Amino acid sequence: MGDPDLSTTIRRAGPREAREQYPVLRVVHCPDSSFVDAELPLNGATYTFGRSPDVAYPVSDHRMSRQHFRLVEGAAGYLVEDLDSTNGTFLDGRPVRGRLPLDGQVVAAGDTLLVVDGLPDRDALPAAAGADGEHLRSIVGRSNAMRALRASVVTVARTPGGVLLLGPTGAGKEVTARAIHAASERPGPFIPVNCAAIPTELAETEFFGHDKGAFTGADKARPGAFRASSGGTLFLDEVGDLPVPLQAKLLRVLEDGIVQPLGGSSAEKVDLRVVAATHEDLEGGEFRRDLLARLCDWTLRLPPLSDRKADILPLFQHFLSDEGHGGGEFDAEVAEALLLHDWPMNVRELRKLARRLVVLTGPHEPPPLSSLPAELRAPLERRYGGAAIPAGRPSSVTSSGAGEPRPLSALGDDDGSPDRQTLENALADARGNVKLAAQRSGWHRTQLYRWLKRHGIDPARYR
Repeated sequence: MGDPDLSTTIRRAGPREAREQYPVLRVVHCPDSSFVDAELPLNGATYTFGRSPDVAYPVSDHRMSRQHFRLVEGAAGYLVEDLDSTNGTFLDGRPVRGRLPLDGQVVAAGDTLLVVDGLPDRDALPAAAGADGEHLRSIVGRSNAMRALRASVVTVARTPGGVLLLGPTGAGKEVTARAIHAASERPGPFIPVNCAAIPTELAETEFFGHDKGAFTGADKARPGAFRASSGGTLFLDEVGDLPVPLQAKLLRVLEDGIVQPLGGSSAEKVDLRVVAATHEDLEGGEFRRDLLARLCDWTLRLPPLSDRKADILPLFQHFLSDEGHGGGEFDAEVAEALLLHDWPMNVRELRKLARRLVVLTGPHEPPPLSSLPAELRAPLERRYGGAAIPAGRPSSVTSSGAGEPRPLSALGDDDGSPDRQTLENALADARGNVKLAAQRSGWHRTQLYRWLKRHGIDPARYR
């Protein structure tokens, strides 16, 4: 049986109910921009990728072979099969020889990158039937998990109950809390409080406020977080770090909605929504069970960035834009390096990298692979330098501008390195654009960066 017509099976984001049936293989980077964000349902169909018009959906990627690789369903799941391609197929950075189980997340072929986008856990991200949160632009991401999160935000936003956000550090809990507040249409403010940063002796006045003269140094009254957020949303970040004595007082306020400021003679009624967040397991420690019950009418579990690879590149572009970067698309090598990293600090780490790269490379040029930290560069440098190419693989790893394969000796061999003047001339002709210089000279971009580094040549001097 041949491949299905990919023009009908590859689809964009549709209704939530349709997307929940199968995990998908999602295209996240491709020279053919019309192919980016395409979804291939892993529903038993066979998919063949390549440049040939004979495949069901040819991809305009000059580094792909005419028939490059195939996805087929095996007895225990999908298999990735390299079809004797010139430049190889890679699964999570490992070369595919013959067939490998699709037990990884990142498939690389030429300059085209695809990721496995699994189905989110409905219990982790509950949502009403038909809930559509695609208008929530603050929650950036194309993955099924982020689409489910946006639907969950819309579902819980206009309910009165408390919301508990669970997830690792840097996963976007405050962004989610702000989205819940915005979607709730509550007229009051959003007040964030980092419970881990409040000294124990100041916690009560921080939350409930104080009257003037309530203690030494109280030269003016302070409303506290609860009264300041009345009519709006109070966000309790790292709520697991609340001192135990304060937990009882917090429970009382949540039950009756009445705040008594320190040193005050009168109480005040407040109307607010509490969204709490933590990376801890609150059920296994000293946290009060009755307070936990009050906080988690709804519980949303945010996945780590490593579990939603489909979000890495759009998030990175978003952060570059936030930092004033106006350059074009980054290279496939940079994209793959980002996808292969584990991101232990999650979205926060990705934002930090974007800030670093704008400083290093400037606001107008796409960041090259050489600008990434060493731990991100290593898998790609090993591959294109030849060290990671196993015996028996084809003797080329890229294509020249004319579309002909170039041998490994011309890419990774020190003896094959152009002299300094040749490199400088190529950069001058391309006005410092490394990608263009590589294309015009028939070099691989990654190798050109290595040569420039070896000779101490800064491309910025030629712009």
